[in-house]
Amino acid sequence: SLSVLNTAPVTYGESVTVQFVNPFDPSTADSEAGFRYAFAMSAAELADVTYDSGSSTESAYDFIGLAAGNYTFYARIIDKDDSFTEYETEVYVNKRLLLGNVTAADKVYDGTTEATIISDPLEGKINADDVTYVGGTAVFDNENAGADKTVTATDLSLSGTDAGNYTVNTTATTTADITK
Repeated sequence: SLSVLNTAPVTYGESVTVQFVNPFDPSTADSEAGFRYAFAMSAAELADVTYDSGSSTESAYDFIGLAAGNYTFYARIIDKDDSFTEYETEVYVNKRLLLGNVTAADKVYDGTTEATIISDPLEGKINADDVTYVGGTAVFDNENAGADKTVTATDLSLSGTDAGNYTVNTTATTTADITK
């Protein structure tokens, strides 16, 4: 018997391992010669793979650097006579959860609850990714002067070429002062 396993579901930034488990061939000659394996992200990529060309003795393969989304992976087990069986397995790569924070500017009393966001750092992003925490409207809990007043930012979102690989909170709170 043979089965193809994968490590899914995974989160963006993690690798997906696809592997054959318990390979068996009733032919003693094939079993003694050993099997070869091939893995791909499309069936077409396996078209020219043979026992001697494009295959490996490794029965597992790590797919890395995948964006969030659904994938079909293809795997082929090949015997010494170039007979093969092809398998496919579905994998879902989840979006990575980020924690968005905001910092609000202190202000002089002006009779309104308007607040200004001065920074909006993200926790949990992959360093090289182009993703930023943007937008939003910020307000103080009331218009009265005071120290360490709660400021709530709403309608926050992600921007950048890698934003589709992430999810983030759309509201955040912080504190700031309203002085007289």
